[in-house]
Amino acid sequence: MAHFAGQSNSKTEVANRERFISEFSLPEGTADKLAEAEGMGIYPPDHVHTFKGNIDDNFRAGIRVMKKALKLFETFYGSDLIVASPLGLRLAIEREGNSDFLSSIEILVIDQADVMTMQNWTHLQFVFEHLNKLPKDPRDTDFSRVKSWFLDGHAPHLRQNILISSYETPQIRALFNDTFRNIAGKVRFERRWPGVEIPEGIKQSFVKFECSNGRDEADARFEYFTKEFFPSLKKSAVLSANTLLFIPSYFDFIRVRNWMKQNASVSVAFISEESSKSEIDRARAQFMKGQKAFLVITERFHFFRRYRIKGVLNVIFYGPPDHANFYSELLTYPFFKKDVEPSEVTFPMDLILTIFLLVLLTQAISWIGQSVLLDLAYALYQRLFNGAKVAQQRSLKTSILNTKKELLETSAQDQFAKWAKLRRKIDKELAELEKLNSELGSAKTAFSIKFHTAIWILTTGAQMVLGWWYRKTPVFYLPKGWFGPFTWWLSLPFAPAGSVSCGAWQMACKRVITMMERVVRDLYDSAEEASPQEPIKQE
Repeated sequence: MAHFAGQSNSKTEVANRERFISEFSLPEGTADKLAEAEGMGIYPPDHVHTFKGNIDDNFRAGIRVMKKALKLFETFYGSDLIVASPLGLRLAIEREGNSDFLSSIEILVIDQADVMTMQNWTHLQFVFEHLNKLPKDPRDTDFSRVKSWFLDGHAPHLRQNILISSYETPQIRALFNDTFRNIAGKVRFERRWPGVEIPEGIKQSFVKFECSNGRDEADARFEYFTKEFFPSLKKSAVLSANTLLFIPSYFDFIRVRNWMKQNASVSVAFISEESSKSEIDRARAQFMKGQKAFLVITERFHFFRRYRIKGVLNVIFYGPPDHANFYSELLTYPFFKKDVEPSEVTFPMDLILTIFLLVLLTQAISWIGQSVLLDLAYALYQRLFNGAKVAQQRSLKTSILNTKKELLETSAQDQFAKWAKLRRKIDKELAELEKLNSELGSAKTAFSIKFHTAIWILTTGAQMVLGWWYRKTPVFYLPKGWFGPFTWWLSLPFAPAGSVSCGAWQMACKRVITMMERVVRDLYDSAEEASPQEPIKQE
C-alpha cells in the first residue's frame, strides 16, 4: 500500500500522500535492524517480513477512489476502502459509540490472520460483532440508492469474505465456520506443504494420551502431564536438567505455571509474551548457568522474540506449535547426534576448572603455611609502600650501633663531655627507633588481618559462595550403574539425580590433591634415602 501511494503518476493524483508515508513509515533517522538483517540468516524470513518497518498495530485509514484522484485519510463515511487493524477499528468504534461506518461493507479481506492469532483475537471478534449492523444515524443518506438487503438486515449473508492465513488454527476455523454465512456458500483452499526439516541426529519421541472428546483435550493433556509425564521426567538424569518446555497456548501456560509453582519440586523459570525485558534476561541467564533446571516459554514469546536460548539440551512440546516452522527452529539448538546418555552430557569446563583451582590454591596455601606467605607478602608490601620508613629504621639501627661502639671507646672520666654527648645521641635515636618500630608493628598487625581475610575470601569464602550459587547445577553426569544406590549421595544437596554436585566435586578434588601430595613426598623421601651419603672425615 505504501508502495502504491508513493508512486508518482501524472494521470492520477494522490492526496495526503506525504502524511500516509510519514505515518506508515519509521521515524526519520531510525534504523530498521530487521530490514538490514534481511537475507543474512540472522532471523527467519517470516519474522523479518512480519516485523520489519513500522509495526504499530493501531492504524486505520479511509481511502476514496475517484476517476483521476485517490484521496487518502478520507472520513470513513466518505471512503470506498478502509484499511485498518482490528485494534484500530475497535478503538474507532468505541470512540464513535457506534459502528455505522461498517454497516455497508460488501467485501471483507482478512490478511495475515495467523499473525492476528498471536495478538488479541478478541479485537477481531469485536469487529465481526459490529459488521453490517443497521446504522443508528441516517447521516443524510439517500435511501433510494441503498440496496434493499442492507435495510432488511441481510448484508452479512451477502458479504464476500476473504481470509488469508499461512496456517490454520482452531480460532481461524471457528471464524470460518460460524461467521462466514454467505448464501452462495464458502470455499476453503488448502495448500499442502512438505514437512519441516529436522536437524540430523535429533531423537524425537512422541507421547500419546487418551482423550475421547475433543472438548476435553486441554483437561486430559494437563492431567496426563501432571500425573504421569512430569513425575517420570524428574526421575530422568538427562531430562531433569537443561530442559526447555514449549507451551503453544497462553491459557495452558498459566495453568502449568501455577501447578509447577505449587507442586513441582524443581527449579523452573517462566517466560511469556507478558514478561518484561529484565524478567526475560534474568530467566535466560539463570537457565544458561544451570541455576534453573527447566525453562517454560510460550509460542507467542517465540513468535515476537525469536531468541536462540543457550543451555538447552532437551526440548519438550506440551502441544504441537501452530506455526510449523517453530518446531524445526527450536530443534536447531545444540543437541547431540546420538541418544543422550548421562555420560555423554558435556558441560562447560569453566565451573569444573574453577572449583579445582580453588581447591588447589587452598591446599597450596596449607602446604606452604600462612605465616611464611604473610612474611613474604609483608616484605613486598614494605618495599612498595613503606620503603622510606624501612630505610629510616635501617639507618637508625646502623647509627645506634656505630654510636655505641664509639661510646665504648670513650672514657667517661677523661672525655666526659664527649661521652655525655654520645649518650644523649644514643638515647634520642633509641626513642626514635622505638617510635618507628611501634608504627611498623601496628602496620604489620593491620596488614596481617587484611592478609588473612583476603586468604579466607580467596579460598574458603570463594568455595562457599561457589557451592551455594551453583548448588543446583550438575558439574557433570556419571554413567549409569557406576556407584549403584550411592549415586544419589554425589548429587547432594540439590543437584539433579545422577549428577555430581559442586560440593561432591570439591571433596573429590581435595582428596585427589592430598593423595598426590603424599605420593610426591614419599617419592622424595625414598629418593633421599636411596642417594649415597658422603662419609664423615675424622681428623
